[in-house]
Amino acid sequence: MLAYNPEKFASLYETDLGQRIWVFLTRRENVARLEMASQLSKPAVEGIEEQLLEALRRGSGRSRQADGWPHDPADS
Repeated sequence: MLAYNPEKFASLYETDLGQRIWVFLTRRENVARLEMASQLSKPAVEGIEEQLLEALRRGSGRSRQADGWPHDPADS
């Protein structure tokens, strides 16, 4: 796992939501998307924008899965 020092975001990072966001951001495919966007001189978040918005939509809906985040096959 990548090392991260949350500093200003420590209180969020320590929550369940913060941990789910961290897992989402550090998935191999998302890291690749972040890096590709940066290489194209775009903000890194553009590389995961749609996936992140979908994950947040699922997390805020009333009929969501247990954690509201997309299933990661590596967790099975």
